[in-house]
Amino acid sequence: MWIPRHCNITGNEKADEVAKLSHTSLKAINVPGFTYCDAKKHIKNFYAIKWQQYWSNQSTKLNEVKKSILPWPTPPGCSRRQETILNRLRIGHTLLTHRYLMTREDPPNCTTCGVQLTIKHIFKECRNNQQERMETLGATHLHKILSPEPTATQKLFIFLKKSTLFKEILPVYCINECKYVAM
Repeated sequence: MWIPRHCNITGNEKADEVAKLSHTSLKAINVPGFTYCDAKKHIKNFYAIKWQQYWSNQSTKLNEVKKSILPWPTPPGCSRRQETILNRLRIGHTLLTHRYLMTREDPPNCTTCGVQLTIKHIFKECRNNQQERMETLGATHLHKILSPEPTATQKLFIFLKKSTLFKEILPVYCINECKYVAM
């Protein structure tokens, strides 16, 4: 880079000499056209990789469902209510599993298995609806069952309709308005 010369100032004279030497040095790296936008993109990518590594090394309920830090697209043909249902299932907070917080009761237990009722239990572990779950959803990992892929979303809503869970997961006012995504 060009540095203006200031005569008789020792530090500036030294800076000029080093700048001239760096131009002809074999160790110098030539970066033609490296702009602010290039730097910004590089920094953004660097921190996205760092964030993804951090996210992948965590052990939380949410990163069991969502493996990537990238935003999930809305499945095509999905209504606002369906998006709400999907997001509630993904974060694990539904009427069925968290009603007790509003009613000040004890957390619900699965009537079949006797353990606390959670979304993870419903979709992965519960013996109730196991046959329908395997036939309809096919997947056994939460990140595949609750993924934003249109086929996964369609299978999820079909499973919820086939099982008795659909009416229990949603507040009553939502039931008539929610239909599975037709592809």
